[in-house]
Amino acid sequence: MASRDTTTNGCLAEASIGPHRLRKVLLAMRAYPIRVESPIGQTSGPMSQEITYEQVAARSGIAVEELRVTEKGSVSHKQRRIGEFDWRYSGGWPS
Repeated sequence: MASRDTTTNGCLAEASIGPHRLRKVLLAMRAYPIRVESPIGQTSGPMSQEITYEQVAARSGIAVEELRVTEKGSVSHKQRRIGEFDWRYSGGWPS
């Protein structure tokens, strides 16, 4: 669930693990970030490089119809927006 605290400390706290037990942190990021469909006249968040389901289908070999069925929010059941990965929104630009 995207609304959860996914920082290192947040994950440790959720699992009841003290930070002193941690030796290494690995980062996993989505190649194609998602957001729930924007409400009319509003936004569900920034997405600088939004792409279409047709583009994802062409790259992945998955049928557009299958993407439209599976790419829905688990709570709202709204269609998801999909974008290209953008370092500007990742919390840090690579050096």
